[in-house]
Amino acid sequence: MENRSNDLVLIVDDNPNNIQVLATSLAECGYELGITQNAHEVYQFLEENTPELILLDVEMPDIDGFDVCRTIKANPRFKEIPIIFLTVKSEPEDIIKGFQLGAVDYITKPFNRTELISRVRTHIALKQSKDELLQKNRELKNLLQARKKLEEEKDLLTKKLLEHYEQLEQTVKERTKELAAANEKISKLVDSITDGFAAVDKNWNYIYVNDHHTFPDNQTAEGMIGKNIWEVFPRLVDTLIYREFHRSMTERIPLHFETPSQYSDAWFLINVYPFEDGICFFVKDIAEKKKYEQEMKRLSGLQLIGQMAAGISHEIRNPMTTVRGFLQILSEKEECMNFNEYFTLMIDELDRANSIITEFLSMGTIKTNNLEELNLNSIINDLYPLLHANVLNQNKEIKIETSKIPNLLLNRNEIRQLILNLYRNGLEAMGEGKELTIRTYMEKEQVVLAIQDQGEGIKPEVLEKLGTPFFSTKANGTGLGLGVCYAIAARHQAKIDIQTGLNGTTFFIRFQRDAASLRLPALSPAEH
Repeated sequence: MENRSNDLVLIVDDNPNNIQVLATSLAECGYELGITQNAHEVYQFLEENTPELILLDVEMPDIDGFDVCRTIKANPRFKEIPIIFLTVKSEPEDIIKGFQLGAVDYITKPFNRTELISRVRTHIALKQSKDELLQKNRELKNLLQARKKLEEEKDLLTKKLLEHYEQLEQTVKERTKELAAANEKISKLVDSITDGFAAVDKNWNYIYVNDHHTFPDNQTAEGMIGKNIWEVFPRLVDTLIYREFHRSMTERIPLHFETPSQYSDAWFLINVYPFEDGICFFVKDIAEKKKYEQEMKRLSGLQLIGQMAAGISHEIRNPMTTVRGFLQILSEKEECMNFNEYFTLMIDELDRANSIITEFLSMGTIKTNNLEELNLNSIINDLYPLLHANVLNQNKEIKIETSKIPNLLLNRNEIRQLILNLYRNGLEAMGEGKELTIRTYMEKEQVVLAIQDQGEGIKPEVLEKLGTPFFSTKANGTGLGLGVCYAIAARHQAKIDIQTGLNGTTFFIRFQRDAASLRLPALSPAEH
């Protein structure tokens, strides 16, 4: 049996028995079928499908087949679909009416299966042949039009080529000589270059750009030759790059300098070298190097402060302990009862000073002890009752979103302190009715802890100083909380990134997956 799975036939009949007979006969021949029982279903089916042929019953309960045929043929989209009427009527006037409405054939009931299949196959083949012929005619028409246009363009180009042939021949000779010399110079400059590299002439037009050189607005090196560098990079005018490039061009000296990008968060190391026709320059992205240097500088500062604190903490804590003890003794004496409020205040201040010394010592430690195989989700779940109670007291909300993550080697108390410090900072940054979100998820090979607030964001000048000891935007802050967080992250070989804007701030703590810590399967705690 010939496979016609791509030929869709729509059966329209309100009699289930007729539908079954028609469907069985056509399905055995491999036709794909659509079945409807009234005019409404027909129109609905045609909105989403275009059949190769329609078998349409004349007598239907709502709208007869003649009206359905008239409606279908009135639609340009379905006008060419062949329609075969199925009916018990055999009067000539009914048959003529069907043909006048656009039907291609007329089969009376009861029908002969062989005759039905033959007529369906014949009319589908005729339609497909007609469609193919129309398509070929359209393609031929388009080809003829294209050919005519090409011939006209060819004649015009031929005329212009003949007019300028002698002039172009001389120009080509001169340009070939110049290009050969320029290519020789450029080839000496670009050997073994992997950083961004470009060369500009004395008019600041690009004469060479390699594929590693980046451009704003997703532009590429292709098509840059001949363009003015300051038009391509308008933000660079009057910047360090602009001044140093002009200095190298004028004084004919090589220069080396570092500068931030005016178009992104990148940092560049730029080496500029003058040559006969202008200057060339190498551009190396050193953003990661800058971040590393900044992180090392900050960690070195924390370590130095911690070492200083370790050196003097013993000498300070001894007299503090003595003073605190005597204050407690005095507060219990009857003759000093009137001063209890002052004693309590002094003891609280001594305790606060002692906690600051403890934080100093924490920042100076570069290694952490008591590492256990723990799951961040479990620590967050343990803290949740405390976190939830605190936000309720402040008329704020908290949301915990945890996903399946592996276990890590962690110090439970330090991670609790890190979460609490960032959580409290987030709450203080938000007004009433706002929501703080704590999330965990996997990102490539990192386990990420994200704490997001809905505050007003962090100003750029403040963002640069975050984590610096004693720097605080709070009236009563010590400036040590974030420093402790950075120290804890460093001891766990984690990295803290900050994303801030007008809609709030998110702290991302990214833990590296340690193969030694993944022996147990991680469970996904229930979300709160």
